[in-house]
Amino acid sequence: MTISRTKKYILIAAMVLVAIIALLLSLAIILAPKEDEREVFVYEDYEYIILENGRLEIISYTGKGSEIDIPDAIDGRSVYSIGEGAFRGANISSLDVGSFVESISAYAFAECSSLSKIKLPDGLKSISKYAFFGTGISEIELPQSLNFIGEGAFADCRKLKAAIIPLSVTTVERSLFADCQSLENVSLHNEIISVGDGAFSGCKKLSEITLGEKITSIGSKAFYLCSLIKNVYIPASVTEIGSEAFSLCASLSKVDVSSENKNYLSDSGVLINKTQGLLLVMPQSSELLSYSVPEYVKKIEPRAFYGCEKIKSVIIPEATNSIGNYAFYGCDNLELVSVPSGVDSIGCFAFHNTKYYSSLSDEFVILGD
Repeated sequence: MTISRTKKYILIAAMVLVAIIALLLSLAIILAPKEDEREVFVYEDYEYIILENGRLEIISYTGKGSEIDIPDAIDGRSVYSIGEGAFRGANISSLDVGSFVESISAYAFAECSSLSKIKLPDGLKSISKYAFFGTGISEIELPQSLNFIGEGAFADCRKLKAAIIPLSVTTVERSLFADCQSLENVSLHNEIISVGDGAFSGCKKLSEITLGEKITSIGSKAFYLCSLIKNVYIPASVTEIGSEAFSLCASLSKVDVSSENKNYLSDSGVLINKTQGLLLVMPQSSELLSYSVPEYVKKIEPRAFYGCEKIKSVIIPEATNSIGNYAFYGCDNLELVSVPSGVDSIGCFAFHNTKYYSSLSDEFVILGD
């Protein structure tokens, strides 16, 4: 059946009209204000928005002044929070956060390398991740009102010397003080229940750490490269210790474990997970010249014997089937290691920089190296 030319034109016009309407609807959706999009206001050197609670959040600092006093209120509305990245990288030297601020968002003052003095309000409740990352602060007084301090909040603050964790904060988040190379003293109260991955990694001047009786978890590399820590005591409450938690602690001579701990033990100062059969670490400054790994150990963790310069011989039991990366790396005087036939996994550089490795014939290949 042939459609008349007029009907064809009508059909084409209708199709074009439908396409135009669809296009207009799409543009309307794209251009329409989003529900979470708020009007931005300007007050002096600050840009801010009004939150649902009627209070303000500063979202940007546009000024050039180096001494910052964040106002308590603007146009009769109190300043409740500092937005994400609001001052990031700003050339500021001192900071007095407004009296009514309860929340400091992620990266709010990150990379403000000249920032050396900070005054936080007594009512502050939350500091989000990396809020003060890379600042130049040498000291910080954290208010007792705080109940959360986020991941890496003070990481890479290389001049920071001391910090006291408020009683209301029970978790030390991952990387919280990572690479704070001047940090000498941290007060961890008895209510702390966990220390996150890398929380104090690279704190080379931290010489003492006390773990309370309620702590259950110590994360991977939690105290990695803490060169001055000499002794560690693991309470009975601890149920989990991550890999390399105390690795590369050059001054560490002994790890003690509560006799009531059901998961971990100290064997001549060597930290072992007895329930999983994991040898976690021989303290780098251990006086041991020889060591027989307990019969139930299935795996020697990465960097377990790293840099133990005095150890000369290690006997590994038949139950062991895995030796981790860098497990014996840098044990300069290690001459003898009995590797059982059941070991089917040897990590990279597991025996490098040892007399034992140097003595191996060229035909002998360690898988993973």
